[in-house]
Amino acid sequence: MCNMDRLPPETQESLKKTGTDRLTVKLGRAGVDEEEVLRMDRPELLEAVAKNLATEQLEVTSQAPPPTYETGSVASVGGRFGRFTGG
Repeated sequence: MCNMDRLPPETQESLKKTGTDRLTVKLGRAGVDEEEVLRMDRPELLEAVAKNLATEQLEVTSQAPPPTYETGSVASVGGRFGRFTGG
């Protein structure tokens, strides 16, 4: 599976419309060696940028806090008129 296929369709379309120079800059900012980037043709640039984006998305997803499963809120405990005092 190529890296482009891992991205949402909207992102794929956006990348395909991105100019070659901009793709080169994106890879440079991502830390890819300049000489390596300059040797890439357009399809290779697209794949490299797609790989970088997919990796970034994976990192963001793995850093997200786990979901909480609370069913109520502080407001529901205190009711309309203030804190719950028990009883």
